[in-house]
Amino acid sequence: MGLKRIAGLHPAEYEHPFDKAALDALEKTRGLELVVRKFHEYGIERVLRIRHTGSNLKVTRGSVPALWDAMQECCNVLDLRDAPDLYVQPGDQLQGSSVGVGKPLVVVTTACVEALGPAELRFMLGREVGHIKSQHALYHDLGSVLPIVADLLGSATMGVGTLLGMGLQAALLKWMRMSDYTADRAGLLACQDVPAAMSALAKVAGLPQPCYDSFQPGEFVAQARDFEAFDGMYDRLVKFATLFWDEKPSWAVVRAHEFLKWAESGQYDDVLARRTRLHIPPPPLPALPEQTQPFGINFCPQCGNRIEGSAAFCWRCGTRLLPENTVLGAPKAPPS
Repeated sequence: MGLKRIAGLHPAEYEHPFDKAALDALEKTRGLELVVRKFHEYGIERVLRIRHTGSNLKVTRGSVPALWDAMQECCNVLDLRDAPDLYVQPGDQLQGSSVGVGKPLVVVTTACVEALGPAELRFMLGREVGHIKSQHALYHDLGSVLPIVADLLGSATMGVGTLLGMGLQAALLKWMRMSDYTADRAGLLACQDVPAAMSALAKVAGLPQPCYDSFQPGEFVAQARDFEAFDGMYDRLVKFATLFWDEKPSWAVVRAHEFLKWAESGQYDDVLARRTRLHIPPPPLPALPEQTQPFGINFCPQCGNRIEGSAAFCWRCGTRLLPENTVLGAPKAPPS
């Protein structure tokens, strides 16, 4: 049976509530606006893009057709209009990432291509497409370089920037872990195969290749439930501390438990059946006339997000806000 295209899919239909709560907390964290502004001023996104495009193999229809087709299929199923460029990075870890706000790209390791079956690979690629649809790229990019930016700010502000960066790093890393829950749901929607998604995460968690054929998902789920049982105050502190111990822990066992709960709840089927299709209203107009607004209210030209004050970028999608592409009092139509 072929994959079902989820026409009109909106990220809110598969967003994990932990993701939203952590994002709300992150955007209220002191110092975020300053750090994001410096991130743009230093041109770090361009550096990240150059690093990937200059070191890794770009996937095209002619070079790696099976992988190229899988990415096109994921974008079609998840209703992402413009497929991102795809690159393969040398590495023996089963990892994927997405980079860039304006023109994102996706990177997967050679281990993903070699160790994953077709449906498992769609799960991994669908995760990154989900990150892009949910506009996670800005904060993910920031998370990969935050210690560097914090150090630069610390040198320029006599240590104040470093102190801000410590609290911000905790909030950012926590959100990044929660955003993986949302991405896993997108991956499941992309592959539409629960056992394949489970086996992909088991491989990420360390399943040895000789055991691929004998893998039992039930044992994997039981392990996740055992981990969730560690929920005392001390256990929560230990879980939080591990955010700083590992550059990118996979948390594959807990993630498998989370998306399996989502699938078993019926919400996954509701999305496929389009019972969750949302009709997002346009951004609200400001209540006061233009001349009486002391700070002004703008709207992002890319996503329509409401911008209050004099922010230089959109919190939601990362678009740089310039006088010529924002409109006071009403959203400007996104570029075609």
